[in-house]
Amino acid sequence: MSFIFGMSGENGTDSSALSEKAVVIVAGAVAAVTDLDEDNPELWERLKGNMHYYVRKAAHMLEYAILGLLLVLTLSSYGISGVIIPWIAVFIGVIYAASDEYHQTFVAGRAGQLMDVLIDSVGLLAGVLIASVLVGIAGLG
Repeated sequence: MSFIFGMSGENGTDSSALSEKAVVIVAGAVAAVTDLDEDNPELWERLKGNMHYYVRKAAHMLEYAILGLLLVLTLSSYGISGVIIPWIAVFIGVIYAASDEYHQTFVAGRAGQLMDVLIDSVGLLAGVLIASVLVGIAGLG
């Protein structure tokens, strides 16, 4: 949670710069797989521009998938009943996602978005589902 809070506290310029680094890595991988000519600056910039939104949203989903996984594992370690664990994890995660977006409204160059809460929640649900299956298989819940 502190990692997510820290990332959300970065101003818009710093956040975009970090996203740009990730976009360059992903775009480079796409270029390598598709034999895209990286020496064509117009094509390269268009590819990066098209990928920026999706890379940012994938990062949101990944952060919250990890959070969902960690919430389930933490709750199961406290001996809470297996049936209720996913519900508690989802409740905590969605409330945190909403509060995280609210937090961003106070950060320069950032804005809280309802769509991001939904995207975060999808990632959270994936993490909760994966962790719940793993906990069930391991017999921890």
